[in-house]
Amino acid sequence: MTGTSTYQKIEDYLIKLHASLNAQQQQQGSAATSYSAMDNDEMLIDELSNIIMKELVDEEIGLAASLLFQGDHNILKYLTKTGNYSVNNSTSANTKIVVKIKCQLLQLTTDFIKNYRAACTGYIVSIKNLCISLFRKDQSQTVQALSFKPIQKILTKSFNYQTKQSSIKAELFGVRDMTDKLIEQFTCGKLSQTVKGEILITLGLFSEHFPSVIMDYNNQLATILMETLGSQLKSKAPETVLILSSIKALDCLLVHFSGDFMITNNKHVQQLYHYLFICTDPQSAGQRFEIPRSAMQLINHHAPLFKQYLTEQSEKMFTRLEFWCNHNNKLNRDIAFNCIDTFLAQIAKEMTSGQRSIESDQTTFKFFIRKFYSIFENTNSSTYEISIAIRGCSRFALPVKQFIGEWELKSLLGSLFKFSEKLMIVKLENIEEIVMHLSSFINAFSNILFEINDIEFWYLDPLEQIVGTFFIIYPYLFEKQRDRYYSAINRLFASLYFKGDFLKTLLTRIVRQGMIITFSKPNLSLINYLNTGDTPWYEVYKDVWFHLLHPKKEDTEYNKNRDTPPVNAGTITSMIYNEMISSLISLIQKLDLSYSSKDVDDIHHNPAMITTTTTAGAATDQKKKQDDEDEDATDEDEESNDQEEQDASQLVNDDNQTLIPSTAKDIELFLNLVEFVKIFVPYNHPKLLVPWIYIFGKEVIFTSKKYPLISGFYKLMQVIMKVCKKENYFAFIDQQQKKSLTASIDSAASNSGETFSLSYSMDIDDDENNTTTNQSSNAPQIQLEIEEEEIENKKNCFILFNKFIQEVLSCGNQFKDELLASCIQLLLSIPKQLIDVGLLIPTLKTSFKLGLSYLKLGHSALNAIEYWIKVVPLQFE
Repeated sequence: MTGTSTYQKIEDYLIKLHASLNAQQQQQGSAATSYSAMDNDEMLIDELSNIIMKELVDEEIGLAASLLFQGDHNILKYLTKTGNYSVNNSTSANTKIVVKIKCQLLQLTTDFIKNYRAACTGYIVSIKNLCISLFRKDQSQTVQALSFKPIQKILTKSFNYQTKQSSIKAELFGVRDMTDKLIEQFTCGKLSQTVKGEILITLGLFSEHFPSVIMDYNNQLATILMETLGSQLKSKAPETVLILSSIKALDCLLVHFSGDFMITNNKHVQQLYHYLFICTDPQSAGQRFEIPRSAMQLINHHAPLFKQYLTEQSEKMFTRLEFWCNHNNKLNRDIAFNCIDTFLAQIAKEMTSGQRSIESDQTTFKFFIRKFYSIFENTNSSTYEISIAIRGCSRFALPVKQFIGEWELKSLLGSLFKFSEKLMIVKLENIEEIVMHLSSFINAFSNILFEINDIEFWYLDPLEQIVGTFFIIYPYLFEKQRDRYYSAINRLFASLYFKGDFLKTLLTRIVRQGMIITFSKPNLSLINYLNTGDTPWYEVYKDVWFHLLHPKKEDTEYNKNRDTPPVNAGTITSMIYNEMISSLISLIQKLDLSYSSKDVDDIHHNPAMITTTTTAGAATDQKKKQDDEDEDATDEDEESNDQEEQDASQLVNDDNQTLIPSTAKDIELFLNLVEFVKIFVPYNHPKLLVPWIYIFGKEVIFTSKKYPLISGFYKLMQVIMKVCKKENYFAFIDQQQKKSLTASIDSAASNSGETFSLSYSMDIDDDENNTTTNQSSNAPQIQLEIEEEEIENKKNCFILFNKFIQEVLSCGNQFKDELLASCIQLLLSIPKQLIDVGLLIPTLKTSFKLGLSYLKLGHSALNAIEYWIKVVPLQFE
């Protein structure tokens, strides 16, 4: 560690702080000197905070945490010493500075936990103990209040809000003892309102994170919170901090104890709804928005608890939420829109539950549907009002179907399609409007399509357009906005799951568009407007494809209480994945990757440096017709093979040659495609690539024959080899079968490729025969034939890959620079069934040699040796 490292700077500052405090304790008689020294400590802490929050790098976080909370000069010791010092030296000026220093250190601790929670795991008990000590012993109310902040941050950063589990053990953290002490202090202690508010928030977090412990206290807590909230709202001079804290604590308490909350006092729910209704009143909010925000968040999180009162007073509550949705403050709007979305969903559910009178349901329905339609019809409606109407139509899909009929639902869908057309034209001036409405439109389409039994084919066109628009605007989205789009798109796919071939047709259309955008390059003139900066788009859109292939469970569910079959999310994932790989193959086939040189302009026409036959390089079953035509021309091609190989070899070995792509954009697209495959395919459902390994591998090998000097093909083959290794694709091949299959390669080579071509041709005929046979066979026979066909394909794949590897081994020594590195990494990544250590030794030597200047190659060589020793130890004997 160098003397200028951030770690060293932190240590130096901590030493100076402790030295200064020790000097002050020895000179307590001089107030002026003490005041000046403590003022200097205040500046040191400011500088220390800036270093920790702005300069700390990942490698130093753990070391910094040990210095701050465990070292000889840690801040916990400093806070303890300042507590003792303030008691003995209690002049007014010194007391204020000491309080400020303590507050700074407590804030620094809170910020550090917020940003680097993982590094604090070993110190959370020590931090908690110090904070509780400050709360109980410190004379400053400000310090007492701030002492809860680190504890609250530890709790929130240690909690998984999806699984509702905390990584902290309640016994280790002393939750029960703290709960007893805090309840006692709140009810009996003489504390400021701010400190009481912090106690309520902390107890609320305990109830959410440690329900097994708080189970014994939940009724007592509910009573305390309701009495505190009620008394403050009825007071002529209410304490806003207690109102806010009570609402936040109740929000946490109801996560696990909503049932007990109703049972303890049957009026609790009605009273709480009344309190929340008061808190959302725009007239009483003034300029302090924390209370209405917290009230709306509680309604959003626990709407089913208030379903009766929300429905009975739906018009009044809607009016208030509508006000906050149109508010100038963005945070108010965001919270209000989340709340109104949940509110409308709850109202729709109650109207269709059959638990209310038909007249009441119809009255409620008429109010809302007229409200939504009037917003669409009014040309002066604001952007926020339109968003409310879209969400309303989305949530009221089932009520419209029940109260009016499916025909009206189809009419509504058509109207929404038409209304959304203006969002399809993406311009810089309307990006903000598109971002605001697009996810709501997609959700509306999804909910309506869930309810329509028979959809029409023309629906696919606007659906394709709107999903395509999502791919276009994605780089303009902030990170917090993206989740709702992932959810909306996945719900759209789920809504088409039971609609026949509509989902497959839509995926075929949009996945290809999305892949092309993913591999494209952003327009330089728009870089400043994008929220992704100059990050390559294959990196940016990686998250889109990840969330499409890993949908959340709730995104594929709709009305779980209804008797509808569940959507198979795994099937949708497989369909998307298959379309992705199909699009990759299609793009590789259609891109113009040809190149020329300054001196040899005709070399890019099939420089067959790697001499796999034409048939073996065929790409997919869709190319069968073209393959037959190619086979007819095989004899003519073979006559020129020798000359082409000679020309290609000349081009590789001539240092003066410069490759010039015929179509630069296609080359750039292909390179981005390769990078995307490298960072995405091996790590996301690699098992789904298994059925595509033979097809995808053949296409890559076939195209690499035409363009052997493009390193991307060897990188793609490396990815395929990694998946073969990970999924044990060739597991059925033992040593005897390997010798047999290798012998067939030699036989094919000796017959100038005819045997291999015939084998591939026979595969096609066998597929046709199998199709006929399958139609008249029983299930076990079909399964057996499918398994036999898979084994046969894997054998052909083994032959193809083995032959390709042999040719790369023989020709790779002619390559240089990145092309050579790509070939080496391919050869070092092959699965164990294809390994021949004796043949790979020269490659290994080259890898180590180049690894001196390119460390990644050296690591690849070491990893390969470890793998070989593990899987083919006999070859080393």
